[in-house]
Amino acid sequence: MQKKIFLRLSLFLVFFFVACSSENEDPPIDMSNSITSEVIFHGTIEEITDETSAVVAVNSGDILNSADKVIVDLTKSADDIVFEVGNNVQVTYDGIVRESYPAQINTLHIEKIE
Repeated sequence: MQKKIFLRLSLFLVFFFVACSSENEDPPIDMSNSITSEVIFHGTIEEITDETSAVVAVNSGDILNSADKVIVDLTKSADDIVFEVGNNVQVTYDGIVRESYPAQINTLHIEKIE
């Protein structure tokens, strides 16, 4: 009788330790307290999808590691700027790139450049 109890207890402990092991697991990321930064990239407007957004082909910037085309919010510019296809732009965003195609960002500012 004691052997059966000992065997069951041993098996329980083995399963417990195997199930609770956390080898190569990353802790969850808490984005609520993360500090976002401002990141800049340069690109060319390829398509204006409506009056408030455009698809921009990325020419330079770290965002090229994630995407070559980005949807940009055109309302984040000075009020008198009118954007057209072919305009070169400088885009400032918060550093977060949502994985889609074209990629999506939180645009902080956009301006024309020469």
